[in-house]
Amino acid sequence: MASILFLGEVPQVFLTVDAEVQLRRTVGLRDRAKRAVLGVLEAALEVRKLGTGHVHKEAPLILRMGSHLLTYSLDLDHESATIWGAEPVSEVATS
Repeated sequence: MASILFLGEVPQVFLTVDAEVQLRRTVGLRDRAKRAVLGVLEAALEVRKLGTGHVHKEAPLILRMGSHLLTYSLDLDHESATIWGAEPVSEVATS
């Protein structure tokens, strides 16, 4: 009989309904956004292990993904992140 070893929770990224709709408007953006926020979450969890950082779970964080700004938050206690929205931003020409 095989045994199953549980190594703890796997970090997860959730999306609000609004974020889901906004992200699906651009092909591939949803998956890229989830991977990017998961990377931030995993880094924050590692920093937390060192005892040198704390992120309030209701603190709004912003990440630029190409032509969109993602708004998200981290919940390190539950090893999860929530993407709240993805707003398109206009490119500003620099001279």
